[in-house]
Amino acid sequence: MQFHASQTFVWVDVRIIAATNVQLQEKVAEKQFRADLYYQLNVFPIALAALRDRKEDIPQLLRHFVQVLGDRIGRRVNHIPGELLEALDRYHWPGNIRELQNFVERSLITSPGDTLTPRMSELQSMHSWAENHEPVTLADAERAHIERVLQETNGRLSGRDGAAVRLGLPRTTLIYRMQKLGITKLSKTPIVGESHIGNIFTDGAMAPSYVIG
Repeated sequence: MQFHASQTFVWVDVRIIAATNVQLQEKVAEKQFRADLYYQLNVFPIALAALRDRKEDIPQLLRHFVQVLGDRIGRRVNHIPGELLEALDRYHWPGNIRELQNFVERSLITSPGDTLTPRMSELQSMHSWAENHEPVTLADAERAHIERVLQETNGRLSGRDGAAVRLGLPRTTLIYRMQKLGITKLSKTPIVGESHIGNIFTDGAMAPSYVIG
């Protein structure tokens, strides 16, 4: 390293980490990013999928934020309603993990008891977004369709009632499409303890929920 107007060099040992939310290869092709700079930076690329592309992580992230943020603000929540998880799974999360973190913090503040209870207006906004935003690309539509069939078959791929038969695909082809689209096979086992509590969104109904701790 050479300081401005200096004739001497100072040797330093540093590691440069560059992050971006755009496809730099496309920008290079469009002459909007320097190709030489791209190849200098592109030593060991690490691609991090957006939260909307790895929604299977939402339950773990939700539990983590509930515990960490709950300790920070002095609020203890033990239950996460199943309906809430379903609403979070349908949402697109344009703000990625930070948006989920802020959502959890707001929900902890507004929860009157030991059940995570977000404001109804926020849930309605999420529901409205999910209803009004259909997939806009062929890949999005294919991913949404496969994920819906996987949910209906409880993650089962093969067999007479498996997802491959319902989709009219060989099992190997379905696995290939899932890998290409970044779809993880659904698990039949809850990630955290599963129980039943009163549904906070309906009058007295029972729905699957998740227990913290």
